[in-house]
Amino acid sequence: MQIETMFIKYITSQKATVRLKQTTISTYYRNFEAHIKHFFEGVRAIDESVITEFTKYLLVRVSRKTANDILTLLSAILRYNKIDIEIYKPRFTVPDVESLTNAEWERLEDYCLSHLDFITYCVLLDLYTGIRPGELCASKKENLDLINREFNVNNTMQRIKNLDINATAKTKIIIDTPKSQKSIRSIPLINDLVMIGTNLYQSIPPNAFLLTGSQNKYIEVRLLETKVNEIYDELEIGNKNVYTLRHSFATHFYNMTGDIKTLAVLLGHASIQTTYRYVFTSDETKRFGINLLVQNRNLLS
Repeated sequence: MQIETMFIKYITSQKATVRLKQTTISTYYRNFEAHIKHFFEGVRAIDESVITEFTKYLLVRVSRKTANDILTLLSAILRYNKIDIEIYKPRFTVPDVESLTNAEWERLEDYCLSHLDFITYCVLLDLYTGIRPGELCASKKENLDLINREFNVNNTMQRIKNLDINATAKTKIIIDTPKSQKSIRSIPLINDLVMIGTNLYQSIPPNAFLLTGSQNKYIEVRLLETKVNEIYDELEIGNKNVYTLRHSFATHFYNMTGDIKTLAVLLGHASIQTTYRYVFTSDETKRFGINLLVQNRNLLS
C-alpha cells in the first residue's frame, strides 16, 4: 500500500475526524505533502532502515522540533495501517522567549495610551491578560465583559489549508474553539482597561471584532504581528514579536506573585510544565534574588 493511500485512510478515519481539530488536520496535510509524500513515493516496503534514512533526511532540512512533529505524524499513519515500527524521535529544546524589560513595558504602555485606538487598546489588553494572538484576533466586543470586569476567551482565529478541491484559494481563515478546554477561560481586567474599553467601544456593536471595531472586517495573526512590529520599531524595541506580549504578561505576573498554578489557568495551559517555559528570568531578576540572600544572611546564620 502506498504512503498516500495510508495517509488518506488515517486522516479521513472516524478516529481522526472525531479527535482532531481542523487546524491539526490542516497541519498534518501540510507536513505530509511537504515532507513525507515526496520521500516515500518510490518506497515499496517501509522498515526500520527506511525510517532511519527518512529521519536523517528531515534533520538536514528542518528543525529538530519540526522533525519530531513529522515523525509523530508518520508514526500515527503507520500505526493506523497496522504497520508496527518503533520510531525514535530526535530530542529538542524549546528556545527561550525573551520578555519586555520593565523599561520597554513602560514605553510600550505609554505609546499605546497616547495613540489610543482599537489596535493599541488590544496591545494593552494582551499585556495585561496574556491571551494568544489568535485568541485576540477572534475576539469581539461581546468577549469584553465590562460589567463583570472580565475578558472571556472562547475562540481562536487561524489560517489553514483549504481542503475543498473546488476552492480557488489555497488557504482559508477559520474561527474555532481554542486548542483545549483549559483555553476557554475568563481573565480579570484591570480598572484602567475597563474604563478605557467602556469609552472606546461605547457605540460598537457586540459582534464587532475588537481589533477593528467592525462586524465585517477582521485582522488575522500575520497582519497583527506586522502592526505590533511597527510599534516596536517606532519605540526602538528590538528582537521582539507579537508573542512577546503574552510571554511578558507571564513573566511579570510570576515575578510579582510566584503563583505558577494561577498563571497556568490565566494562560489557558493544560500543563504547568508548559507555563514554566513562558517565564523568562532576566539578569536583573537573578541579581535581585542573589541580593536577597545577603539581606537575609542573619536568618541563615
